[in-house]
Amino acid sequence: MITRTQLTCLIAGPLTMTAGRALLVPHDDEDYTGVLTEMTAAPARNAIGWFLAFLACALLIPASTTLAATFHDRFPRLSSATSVLLIIGWVSTSSTAPNMLLAADIADHAPLPSVVAGMDAYNDGIAGAFFLTSLLGIIGAITLAVGLYRSATVPKPAAALIGLGAVLTIGTMPGPLQALLIASSTVLLLGTTWSALALRHPPTA
Repeated sequence: MITRTQLTCLIAGPLTMTAGRALLVPHDDEDYTGVLTEMTAAPARNAIGWFLAFLACALLIPASTTLAATFHDRFPRLSSATSVLLIIGWVSTSSTAPNMLLAADIADHAPLPSVVAGMDAYNDGIAGAFFLTSLLGIIGAITLAVGLYRSATVPKPAAALIGLGAVLTIGTMPGPLQALLIASSTVLLLGTTWSALALRHPPTA
């Protein structure tokens, strides 16, 4: 039996992510000067956007484990592995938000060239770890879609939307294409909302 809190996370997570991505200034490692200039020009909008993106990742962790739990009886190992992989993926995705907020704050008090140099050095240092943890999250998104599709605990088109949406939401973070950021989390929102409605009102035998 799925709870109201779990249903709320299924919808609120992707919805919050979409709202945040519409507001934040995307990361672009080929144009840090432009990114920092835009962030300092609209600090409140950018801060709200990245905060919402961070909050969305926190909501997507229970949303993902809830979905994985729906096929635990049929595929227990797949369900458990999926939960672990997606937790790693959403934590990795969330890690961009505090970094971008910190960069914006520093840019208000330090010369822009020095901040750009610092962002370049930091990005070079964490790129490998971020790629690996994001990749694990993407694998988790694929196994989630497979488990949902094979178990038919939600409509099969919804399972496909969730898989595609989660892969793109994790894979496109943190940018640089804002339209793609918004589109990917919108696809995820469609899939999770459809699934939430199906789980809230399961077909009777």
